[in-house]
Amino acid sequence: MQKEKIQKSIEEIANKHHKMRFASYSLSVKHTLLVIGKGKETLNFIRFAKEKKNFQIHHIDPMSVIEISGCLGAFEVKIYHRKKIERLECSQIVTFYQDDAMPLLKGCERASQYHNFEELYEVLISRVGYCSYNDVLNYNDRLCQYYHRGFGKNLSECCHHCVQVCPTQKGVSKNSLFGELIFSPFDCIDCGECVAVCPSGALQRDSYSIEAMQEIAKLYFQKIPLVCSSKDLEEIQSLEFDGIYPLVLPHFNFFNEVYLLTLIQESSSQIILYQSSLNTRLQSSVALVNEIYQKIYRKRGIFYTNDLSSLKDSMSMAQVKEDFFYSYSQKNNEPIRHIWSERLKKIVGHKRYGEVLSPFYGRIYVDEKTCILCGKCAQACNVGSLVQNAFVLSHIPSLCTMCGYCMHSCPEDSIRIDFSGIMLSPLWFKPRTLARDRGFACVECGNIFASRKSIKKSKIDLKLKKDTQNHLLCCNVCKVKRGKQKENIL
Repeated sequence: MQKEKIQKSIEEIANKHHKMRFASYSLSVKHTLLVIGKGKETLNFIRFAKEKKNFQIHHIDPMSVIEISGCLGAFEVKIYHRKKIERLECSQIVTFYQDDAMPLLKGCERASQYHNFEELYEVLISRVGYCSYNDVLNYNDRLCQYYHRGFGKNLSECCHHCVQVCPTQKGVSKNSLFGELIFSPFDCIDCGECVAVCPSGALQRDSYSIEAMQEIAKLYFQKIPLVCSSKDLEEIQSLEFDGIYPLVLPHFNFFNEVYLLTLIQESSSQIILYQSSLNTRLQSSVALVNEIYQKIYRKRGIFYTNDLSSLKDSMSMAQVKEDFFYSYSQKNNEPIRHIWSERLKKIVGHKRYGEVLSPFYGRIYVDEKTCILCGKCAQACNVGSLVQNAFVLSHIPSLCTMCGYCMHSCPEDSIRIDFSGIMLSPLWFKPRTLARDRGFACVECGNIFASRKSIKKSKIDLKLKKDTQNHLLCCNVCKVKRGKQKENIL
């Protein structure tokens, strides 16, 4: 009874955080289906689909396919047939072969991703007629590490992980000219990859934002959560769930290390993830969190499996761990790396546990000899990782998203980024001085207005005459005064 109550609460929380209520679209989809594959399984599916008498089915060999283009409702497949190139039109496609080069498209289904023909068929038939679809992403451009940041020396090298991982290549794309992301709800297949790799939390899965997941995680306090998708629940329902509480989501590929750590700490328990098809990116996040927990607690934090036998073992081994508990009161729209920093700082405490390698974390180094403390890097940082006060430039590694924009904003090429991973030490969460200088006082009024290095650099670069140098050595207020005095003399 308690498990049903928890699941009902999850649905209520998801509805409360559902922001895309009115973003609904539709398109026309005809009864034309193309099956690409060969072998017994392909023929069995064609026979199964024909018995339903709902589709006009065309079957081709994978070797004849040259190119697949178009979209759901209007696919065009270019094939080589009888020594000439032909074009086939269809509304939906089912493939029975593995081709990693072929982009994932809505309406182009891989049979291997479904448990049985009935499940696959239900998805196909549900789209026939007027197929409706919704936005599933919530986007906050204020937190985005790409939005309107087109004034660096090389914007293309700055953060656009969401674009790089989009399997359809259309769900999320970028306009480099304006420094903006472009979202296509029609092409989005709700894989969750873009949300998982967003280092700032600018992208969130609708209904299941990090704020929603924190509320959901609190429902499992001192309980062992078993996270599974609604699709996989059927497969594991026959197992005994004594002491295990299912957390059923549409899918959880949008999980990253922050979601995982939130669930572990708020539940004060080891957690179990079950997916019939393991997600490579999620596996790396699980490995990162588990390595941290092994170093600090000598125990894993997460059991992740796609095998029923391994799932049974995980359910027997998982335990509530009181020393795992921590509840963090995060703010609305707080950068996700800030949440990660606060949660990680709690378990690191005052000790040092070495380092954990990760391609998404690291440190920033500054060449003090060439840095003129102009402050452009600190201005470019929109997550508060780089801070400049009184001609001291500091960096807080735990907050840094490694977006690279500071490096491309530096006019002196003084900044270097090192993707060396996470340091499990109190120093990781404290400001580290990268460069410092003394202030330069205005020759007229004596007020400090620039760093000594910046003034020296300007004098060398501009090779100014003595009178112009004196103008350079004045603050902005005194420059105006000197300009007016010069005008009066003339």
